[in-house]
Amino acid sequence: MANSYACNGFRIFEPSAKQSAVLFLSVFVCFSCGNLKFNNSGDSGTRAYVETQIWNCILKSSSCFPQHGGSDSATAISMTLSISYSITQYSFAQNVSISPIQPAITETVTSCIVSPALPSGLTIDNTTCVISGTPTTLQTTSNYSITATNAKGSANASIGISVVILVIPALVQFEFSNGSLADSGTQGVSLTTAGGSPTLGTGFDGGTNGSYSLGGSDYFTTVIGGDLGLPMGANPRTMCAWINPSVAPSGNSIIFRYGLVSAGTAVGLGFQNANLAFFGSGFDALLPYTISTNTWSHFCATFDGSITVSFYINGSLVGAASLAGSSGPINTTSDLIIIGGWDPYGYYWIGGVDDVRIYGLALSPTSINQIYQGIPVTGP
Repeated sequence: MANSYACNGFRIFEPSAKQSAVLFLSVFVCFSCGNLKFNNSGDSGTRAYVETQIWNCILKSSSCFPQHGGSDSATAISMTLSISYSITQYSFAQNVSISPIQPAITETVTSCIVSPALPSGLTIDNTTCVISGTPTTLQTTSNYSITATNAKGSANASIGISVVILVIPALVQFEFSNGSLADSGTQGVSLTTAGGSPTLGTGFDGGTNGSYSLGGSDYFTTVIGGDLGLPMGANPRTMCAWINPSVAPSGNSIIFRYGLVSAGTAVGLGFQNANLAFFGSGFDALLPYTISTNTWSHFCATFDGSITVSFYINGSLVGAASLAGSSGPINTTSDLIIIGGWDPYGYYWIGGVDDVRIYGLALSPTSINQIYQGIPVTGP
């Protein structure tokens, strides 16, 4: 029986050798074209009819290949609109501005809507679907559906959002509970007794052996490099301690300090005569204040990174002062932490000390009051 070839259901009989190339191309094109309808009249059994079908298949095959600018809706190339966010669960801190959440979108959109409404303080951009703002209301995780729309249709993405209280940990915190010299802050450094003989005493909160009393030559220190994780240069910071002076401070009286004294880049918290003092190695901020003796007081100072220092006693703002002196500006470099003096130059603290803390930012009045009350710091 003669070989036969199919072209959209037509059978081609007895091709000659001269027709083989054309026939091969025709068969390839016909199979590639799909269901072409030629609607030819004539005797389906004649050679002329078969050849007509071959040439029609060749000539009409161009419709199988989409052309730029063509109108063939069945073969037009179209991008599908889609939207997605890099993660699906977000946890934001209350009253802290978020970094804008940028979605991946395949096409330009004409509108973006979200359901239900985002937490108070957050918004969604109507044309980019970017979420931004400052959440103001606490909430557990809730799910949100974001719908992006354009002329071709719409696409959806789902995310979850919770809003939580931001707890700001101290970089260092020496609580002296049961006489411990360990750091309960994030740096995890420890103190050792470097001078004199500090004695245990009742803490500011009434805890037995919860503080140390320093007698004028007593002090603690970390190892060299123990302050590496603390604010350096002119970066903002907060320094706090509970204090119980045995006598009214006179001259320079340092509660604690950190940084490199020999380079003139150390900073410290204390008193200069009847002034609250933030020491910057000769570039100091002083604020007149008479501290009570033989009673516990909470003392904090915040440095904003410029020249302003704010002073707080017992959770309340006392006032602010500008740094001044010939050695400025503040440019802290690393050395160690010392509690009780400005070793090797003395300036020792006389009295009780407890709950020494350093934070890596200038805390707000609200946060300072939270420290004073002994509750988590949820500032800034």
